Amino acid sequence: KTIVNGPITYTIDGAPLVGPVPGKRNAFCIIGLRAGLGEGGGHGWLLAQQIVHGEACYDTWIIDPRRFTGHGTVELTALKAIEALAEKASTPKEKAEHLIRAAKLLEGRSDRDGAITRYKEALDANPREAGAAAALRALYLDGGDAAAAIELLLRQVQLTETPVDKAKLSAEAANLARERLKDDARAEALAKEALHHDKTQIQALALLGNLAVEGSRAVEALHHYEKVISRLDQ
Repeated sequence: KTIVNGPITYTIDGAPLVGPVPGKRNAFCIIGLRAGLGEGGGHGWLLAQQIVHGEACYDTWIIDPRRFTGHGTVELTALKAIEALAEKASTPKEKAEHLIRAAKLLEGRSDRDGAITRYKEALDANPREAGAAAALRALYLDGGDAAAAIELLLRQVQLTETPVDKAKLSAEAANLARERLKDDARAEALAKEALHHDKTQIQALALLGNLAVEGSRAVEALHHYEKVISRLDQ
């Protein structure tokens, strides 16, 4: 028994390439057909008209090879291939992994908005994907959107199972509220939330100590700093 495998060629938008080859005189192509025998006759007829008359009787721009000139790069092709794999993924985890790859590719092309969208889609597919969450927070902060970074941290707190990790994320949100938003009241509330999950969370203790000093609450500040020193001695 013989098995013949003939891979089908696809373009990134699903339509074939039929017409003049960009930059090549008297060169034409007809490739990327999804069903060669079924589509070949009609496309061949259109291509023959272009070769003989210079144009076809219908508008053929949708299949013209020149539609990819300039922006049709290897990176764009790779992006579309990865997104196609994400659509066909069999599990949420697999889908998220493909979308993260797409996001990193867009980051490499300095497409911040596109990367943010793919990281969000990855988290929609797998909300517990810590790598996507961390990368998305970094992009938010690079763009000056600390409020979005804090909200993302708080969503991660809800999804995280261990108290220690909940406390760490809450403390990170508290520090962002203080340093980026200059919102000491919210920072204090988030730091206290961190201590609710883990009363030894050192970043939260230090933040509350600093706030107490600035508020001339010396006894309270000392109480927090003693706990910080105790942690450092361990």
